[in-house]
Order: sequence, then C-alpha cells, then structure tokens
Amino acid sequence: MGGRSIAIVFVTGAFLGLTFSASPQTQTTGRIAGTAKDAQGAVIIGAQVSIENPATADKHSATTDTSGNYSILQLPPGAYDVRISVPGFTPAVFHAVTIGLAETSTINASLQIAQSSVAVTVSGAPPVVRGDSSELASTIDSRSLETLPLPTRNFLQLQLLSPALPLRSPITAPSAATRPTFP
Repeated sequence: MGGRSIAIVFVTGAFLGLTFSASPQTQTTGRIAGTAKDAQGAVIIGAQVSIENPATADKHSATTDTSGNYSILQLPPGAYDVRISVPGFTPAVFHAVTIGLAETSTINASLQIAQSSVAVTVSGAPPVVRGDSSELASTIDSRSLETLPLPTRNFLQLQLLSPALPLRSPITAPSAATRPTFP
C-alpha cells in the first residue's frame, strides 16, 4: 500500500506541476512587428510607430531601432490602425490590421519623401482706394481721441493725423488765407 500511495502522490504532483508550468505559456495577446524603409530601401531610424484600436481606444507606440525594426508586444486581439511617421516623409497608414492570439502581424512600410508645399495666408483687407475721386479723407473715432496724447491739449493737433491737410503748426488756428478750400 505504501508504494501505491507514493505513486498516486507522484502522479498528482506531476500533473499539478505540468498544469502550473503550462499556464504561463498560454498567450492571450499578439504583437505587431515590422521594418520602416524609404523609397530606395534604406532603413529609417527613429520613425514613430503608433497603433490604436478604434473600438477600445487602446493606444501603443514604439520607435524604430538602428536597423529600422520595431515591435509592439502584448496587444489584445482586435483590429488596429497603424501609423508610421518620421519628419520629412509622408506617413504610412494601415487600417484594420488584425491581431490574433499568439500571432505576430508583420507590417513593413516604405515611406515616400514628403512633397514640400508653402501656404501663404493673407489676413486683412487691402486698403480702400477710391478710383472715382482724388479726395482724401480720414476719420478719428472717439477711442482715438481719448487715447492719443495731446501735450498742449489743443484739438487742432489732430489735423496732423489727416493726410488731406497740409502740415503746419497745430498750435495756432488756421487763418482764412491758409485754410484749405474744398469743392
């Protein structure tokens, strides 16, 4: 009987040992790996690889190494969007890349050199030009009147702001002989 109980304990111990050692080997995740290269086939070092599962908003990122390789581990199964980008190149985007249990999805990207473009944005309107008259006019609003410094407090100094009036000393009032006439 002693031999039989030892055999039962041994078999039970072996079964439990195999059960516990097998559980860490069961994978519930997958991974994405690949290489980033340019159009001539040269590897791209330091490319930013970002992935997102749109269904769960789960995001992960990595950077390519000196061989242009990347690997993102322990990804839950699902469909991911992969974006590989580096300054000076057009980003490579892959949609609905499927990751399965214990699988490696390989995404190799060939990045194209980005086209340079310059955008000029003009804000503001051009100055108003009247083509039907040579008349010059200017308006001084109440805010300007309040904020403009008038050292002598003489309102005639404001005429220097108008391009329509000739320059003269604003301290004295213009006489009838120097006053401009308008039609």
